[in-house]
Formats: sequence, C-alpha cells, structure tokens
Amino acid sequence: FDKTQPESFWDEFAVDLFIKFLPWLLAPLLALFAAVLLSPAAALGAALLGFGVGYLGRTMFTYHLDDGYAPASVAALLKVVKVSPVRGVSAELRGTVIGRGTPGFVLSEDVVLQDKTGILFVDYNQPLAILNWWFAIARVPEIMGKEVVARGWYRRGPGPYFEVREIVYGGKTRTSYVYPAKLVWGGLLVAAGVLFTFGGFLAAL
Repeated sequence: FDKTQPESFWDEFAVDLFIKFLPWLLAPLLALFAAVLLSPAAALGAALLGFGVGYLGRTMFTYHLDDGYAPASVAALLKVVKVSPVRGVSAELRGTVIGRGTPGFVLSEDVVLQDKTGILFVDYNQPLAILNWWFAIARVPEIMGKEVVARGWYRRGPGPYFEVREIVYGGKTRTSYVYPAKLVWGGLLVAAGVLFTFGGFLAAL
C-alpha cells in the first residue's frame, strides 16, 4: 500500500455496508408500504419481495465485471485497497497451484496459487457442499503443481482471497456455479414475493 493515504475510504465502506445488508433493509421497508397501501395481509409477501430484490441487487453488485476478466498479477491485486467481500475486482490470474487452501486437509477444495509476484488464496466454491468435496477429492490432485488460469474476483475479508468463477488447465475448464445459482435463487424469491403480495391483497378484499 501507499504509505500516504491518497483519499478517504469511508464512502466506499458505507456503500459496501449498505449493499451487504440491502436485503434486510428492503424487506421491512416494502412490508411497511404494503401494509399501509395494500393490506396487512400483503405485508409478508412484500417483505419476501423486498428481500429478493435486495438479494438480487447485492448479487449483481458483488459479481460485476469491470472490463471482463482483465489479466492481473498477485502483487497488483494486493495493492488494491477498495475491495471487500461485496466489492470485488474482476481479474484473470495465471500461476502455479502450490498447495491446498487448508494444508493436509483432503476435503479442502480451495488452493493456493503462486505467480512471479506472490501467492494468493484461491476460493473455489459450489452451491452444494458435495460438489466442493468432489472437486477437492477428484480435481485438486489434477491441478496440484500445474499452471492454471483462474478467472474471478479478488476480494478481502480478514485476509485477501480470489473467488473463482472458472479454472482452466490442460484444456479443461472447471466452473463455479455460485453466481448463477444466486441469480436463480433471487429470482425465485422475487417471484414468490410478488405472488404472495398479490395473494394477500386479494384475500383482504
């Protein structure tokens, strides 16, 4: 990092905090509006609708693409300050897998990637835990010690990490379906919210 802080980061922090809790903010807000403008019976459905809209909004913000997956190095990503679990930097990393994310744990689907500039924890995840276990047992041994291309989002929680959208090696591509699964789940929440909102309104007539 630069020794001298170039600007204040409180604005980005406030936005990230707002985005993180967006579903929980919209749910009671829409429930209140529905109870006042429609009927109390429609409030529960409106809360579900608000949560779904907030969930979709958070997902779109979290998984946005700046300029596609622009090539980057580990060192270049580590220098980026404005990142968080909800604010990522889309990038493409090329490097060698040097170990599991949790050393010695056979069910660790996460790995550590090293390029010429440094090492970075690579978070591979799927919507279902059993798919993570399959990747850990069947796929991680395939990529151990090999050069791979990882595309996804650089983030920072307690420590820096790279959330994978896909890993390419030896002509094979392994894709994470967390992002589309979240879009589908958010869409289902919105659809259910609309259905229950109007159902509650009609029942109150």
